[in-house]
Amino acid sequence: MRQCLVLCDSGSQPGEVEALLGMASKAGLRHQVYRTPTNSNAVANWLRCYQHIGAVKTWTAKRPVVVVHAAQSYPRSRVLAGVLAGGDVVYIESECGLPRDFLSRLALRKARYAICRSDESARLMKRVPGCIVVNIGVDKTGLANVAQKTTDVLLGWSGGPTND
Repeated sequence: MRQCLVLCDSGSQPGEVEALLGMASKAGLRHQVYRTPTNSNAVANWLRCYQHIGAVKTWTAKRPVVVVHAAQSYPRSRVLAGVLAGGDVVYIESECGLPRDFLSRLALRKARYAICRSDESARLMKRVPGCIVVNIGVDKTGLANVAQKTTDVLLGWSGGPTND
């Protein structure tokens, strides 16, 4: 089983991220939350993430599943840190859809997995070579259902729940 590493901002989280973390704990997903300071610059943030992901990879002797949520700050630097440190990056699309700027699109081309919420986003991510895309759909029933679907996908990619 691989370690799932969720990269988050320090402080309060958007509703989607809080729901995902709560559901991951209930489902037995072997995960670790790494919080970076929100007041640091992108380079310092990237370096912290890179070092932590590398340490987790050394500690577990397996490629960690690095979860980057679009609603967080610095998603580009977190995706690149995950790839360069040797992790398999999971990019989770927010309610706003995929980013439109060039640098963000370039960073997304390095993601190994993508969890999309719309058909258009899934279609765009399927064009990325080697990226495994899951379209969970836009769910009108609330964040809990979206978090449950996302957790189920992450359980499959990380090797299943813990046996604690």
